[in-house]
Amino acid sequence: MEYPRATALTLITCQGKLLLLRMREEDIEYWAPPGGGLRQGETLPEAAAREAREEAGIDVSVGSLLYVHDFINPEDGCHKVEVYFRAVPVGDPAPRKTARQDARILEARWFSMESVRHLPLFPPEFTEMLPVDLAEGAAPEVRYF
Repeated sequence: MEYPRATALTLITCQGKLLLLRMREEDIEYWAPPGGGLRQGETLPEAAAREAREEAGIDVSVGSLLYVHDFINPEDGCHKVEVYFRAVPVGDPAPRKTARQDARILEARWFSMESVRHLPLFPPEFTEMLPVDLAEGAAPEVRYF
């Protein structure tokens, strides 16, 4: 990849739970929030909402920026600048398969904040960060990692 790719992701919470996607790439499975690359003329919050709809079948209201992750894959040099927003469901929070869902997505599921600590997450830093930063009443500053 010649230039870094901008991606927008949502940390969707509802009733103290977090929505994550179980992903499979080659022989590796992990959990991650919905998100993906920006399209021409699309803002970061617009992309975050579209990706939640496409990948989890949930309409969301995108809130504040929470994380910026500069991800450079040492194996292939792929560089992504990942921007994570808080979000809440608008309407039915039940995840649904969609026609535009990425084939790498195996399922979408709600997790308690405590159970998030025991999942293989991407990025791995989320194991410790998410339960603290998304706890009810938490108001952390935007974090770059």
